[in-house]
Amino acid sequence: LANIDTTKDPEGLVICFYGGEPLLKKNLIEKTFEILPKETKYCLQTNGTLLKFIKQEIVNRMNTILISVDGDEKVTDAYRGKGTWKKVLIFMI
Repeated sequence: LANIDTTKDPEGLVICFYGGEPLLKKNLIEKTFEILPKETKYCLQTNGTLLKFIKQEIVNRMNTILISVDGDEKVTDAYRGKGTWKKVLIFMI
């Protein structure tokens, strides 16, 4: 974060949290919010299973949230573990 130049165009800065499961490192997300300008835009790529455990203010700061679903219940659970499809669907409703 220290190497990000926010002086050139803070309104054009977009930070995407993805890879593995970024919500396992929610402290890093919160720290990023503290350090970068308010104009920064954020996106989150998640499997969705941890969203219900995250502070609403974190969810609200995201401009885009992408939830990984691989297909119907059978397909998603085969790739991501039994019950994943239902956990994700509950959050999205």
